Formats: sequence, structure tokens, C-alpha cells
Amino acid sequence: PSTTTAAWRAACAQLREVLAAPPRAWTLGPCRIPAIEIVDDLLELDVDADGFARCELRMRGYEIAAVRAARRARRAPEAEGNDAERESGLDGVRVDLGGRVLLPRFVDAHAHLSKAHLRPRCATPSGSINDALRCEPLEQARWAAELEESYADPTPSFFERRFDFSLRCALAHGSRALRTHLDGVQHCAAHPRLRERVYAVFDAARTRWLRRGLELQGVANLFLPHYAAEMGCSAADAAAHVRRAAASDGVVLGAYVPMLDPADARMDAAAAERWFDALFAAARAQPRAAPCAACLLYTSDAADEEDS
Repeated sequence: PSTTTAAWRAACAQLREVLAAPPRAWTLGPCRIPAIEIVDDLLELDVDADGFARCELRMRGYEIAAVRAARRARRAPEAEGNDAERESGLDGVRVDLGGRVLLPRFVDAHAHLSKAHLRPRCATPSGSINDALRCEPLEQARWAAELEESYADPTPSFFERRFDFSLRCALAHGSRALRTHLDGVQHCAAHPRLRERVYAVFDAARTRWLRRGLELQGVANLFLPHYAAEMGCSAADAAAHVRRAAASDGVVLGAYVPMLDPADARMDAAAAERWFDALFAAARAQPRAAPCAACLLYTSDAADEEDS
């Protein structure tokens, strides 16, 4: 390997060692971080054309104690830092990143791992929600067929491989946490065994990837009116959905919402308020599933003005 590669490998090894048992004070840098993250207007840093500021991070344990301009050249120890920094030990262990970009790990707040990698078998040529909704019932029928095959064949199904490949990519590209909709759990009447398989795949993935530093959260979606036992769902089915979501670690309740129509009493803002009340009442009854995620869509500008 080149000298640069060897130096970087050594720095990575040193960083792993430091992070395993961080000293009270140590320095990380020189590195480049997004200048937009710098909130200290008095801090003068060199910013490159890509918007990255060259700096070094003074660390206390796992916390950033200070951001300082990166040193251009190694100076004599007596010239490094000010007296306060030397006294506090901030010039102790140094991990040299060689000016590489340093970013916080990402949080992927919205994913559909069940429906990842569908092309070419279920294309969405327009990229619209209508195309996505068209794929949903087609895919769920395929999931059910794959599910039956998987009971006879121990090889991981395409459904499980989607989860695995997606999470490998997320971890490799720096994600620390990922939230995915659990597509399939809300249609247990059509495919009664599918719901349990989705949860089983999620539970196994969450346990496996948490050990590797990637936390997985699942959203158990339900058509919002169903929480109020309206539009084709019984109160018993809605309650079963909530109980099952609460039974799995890391699963929260969610809802997808019909287009509202202020001219229709069944679909107006008052109806939406009733549905949301039912959703949050269900969440309060099952504290493990208490956080909720939902979106609200309106059909007209008049509805937007009325809501505001």
C-alpha cells in the first residue's frame, strides 16, 4: 500500500483504540466539516469551494469540547495551544485524519425496506404516489407467495434479502438509525400469515443490526380512519393492529390518510380530528407504541385556508 494508505489505516486503528476507551482529553484532526455547522461567528476557519471548513476537534471523552482552526504545520510543543488548553490537557492524544471529511452519522427517517429494489418487476414510471399505490397490492400478493415458498425452503426469501441489502447499504454509507414502514402488517385479513412474517423479519433485522451500530425503527401503518373503526375496519381489528405493534421492540404506530373533502362530512376536517383522536387514544393505551407518524393531505386550497 502507498504511504498515504498506510497512514490512513494507522489512523483508523488509532481511532478505534481511542474510541474503545477515550481519554479525558484528545484531539481529532485536521479534518474538514460542513462550514454551515459552525455556529461560532468569531471562529475564523479556512472554507473550501465545497463549503467544508478545515479544523480540528478538541475532545473530552466522547464529547466535542471545542472546534479550532487546523494547524498548518507542526509547531514546537511550547507553542501549541494556549495556556488554558495545555492546563486542561486538550493537547493530549492526537488522531491525525489527514484533512478528510468528518460528518455526523445519518438518520434515515423514511424508508420502505419491504418495497425496496422492486424494479424491474414492479416499475413506477411516473414516480408518483399513484404508481406506488398500484404496486402495493401487486407486491403483497407476491410477498404472500414468497412466504409460502419460504416455509419449505430455508433460503432467505427475496423479502428478507431486501431488508439485508438495504441495511448493509445504510450502514456502509454512514447511517446510525433508520425508520422503515412495515408494509404488509396492515392487511392481515387478506394475507393473515404475512403480518407475522413482516414482524419476524423486522425483529430479527433490528436485533442483528443494532449490534453493528445501526438502530432500526418500524412504523406499523394503518389507514387512519381504521383507528376509529370506520371505512371497513372493525374496532377489534384496529385493536389487534395496535397490540401487535406494541409487542415488538422499536415499532411505533403510523397512519396514511385519505384526501380530505370539506364538502363531505365523512371526509372533512372534523372527521380527520376524530380519526387522529382515535389514533392517539390507541397510542396512549399501548405506551410501547406511543410515538406516532402520520401525514395529512388536503384536496383544495380552500381546505388549506380553512385549516390555517
